[in-house]
Amino acid sequence: MLTNKKFKDFFNKFQVIQEMNGDTKQMVVRFLDLAIRDFKARQAYGN
Repeated sequence: MLTNKKFKDFFNKFQVIQEMNGDTKQMVVRFLDLAIRDFKARQAYGN
């Protein structure tokens, strides 16, 4: 569960991503997509 401070830190990271431009933003979004995909795959396969 996210505490108030952790939530603020998490939200601030997404604000920074929103401020990024071009290739940097695309790279970060791609990394997040990959991390989420891997997380879901691990959940599905029980690891």
